[in-house]
Amino acid sequence: MTGKRSIQNVVLVDEQSLSRAALRALLEHELDWRVVSDCAEPDAVQAAATHAAPAVVLVALRDPRSALALVSLLAAVPGTPCVRLDTRASPDAVKSAFDAGALGYLVRDDGAPDLAQALHCAATGQRYVSPLASTTLVDYLQRRAPMLAHDALTPRQLEVLRLVAQGKNTKTIARDLGLSSRTVDAHRYQISRRLQVHDVAGMVRYAIHHALVGSEP
Repeated sequence: MTGKRSIQNVVLVDEQSLSRAALRALLEHELDWRVVSDCAEPDAVQAAATHAAPAVVLVALRDPRSALALVSLLAAVPGTPCVRLDTRASPDAVKSAFDAGALGYLVRDDGAPDLAQALHCAATGQRYVSPLASTTLVDYLQRRAPMLAHDALTPRQLEVLRLVAQGKNTKTIARDLGLSSRTVDAHRYQISRRLQVHDVAGMVRYAIHHALVGSEP
């Protein structure tokens, strides 16, 4: 397994022309995604998605009502996963996006690796919440009920964490889970951010402390 990912298609919708151009440049020149259509109006997106058959639609509209209406419309079309790129990360905004049918949620203050991970997860049918958004959501939920840092991890990230704690390296984890090494590295990056641990030893200690693995690998 080489870790090389084939270029996939994405449809982008953002009503602001400068922002749309910046996102297109980021997607195509840094993240290896092909923007097959960029739209300023929600009305144009459904036709673009139908004709281009993208792996993901990135909904970057700033108006929440327009964005959620578009996500709901696209969620009803099989094979058209959506990622919501928002200007805010309130718990209500995150919940509303997922209730509407989005598979990914991130905010404009997130980094390029977060955008890449959100698109990849959505394209493979996995849910994704960016670290900034998940921190906001966790803080909100903690005020209602105790919640641990690893509760914000996706099921796949928990699998990777357990395997790291068992002493397995990226190449072995990739082979065991049928993933590319690049994808495993992206999961490890997100785990590190969300748990606030920055080395393998820290991940192992965290996993053992919270009984995610036994003390013996």
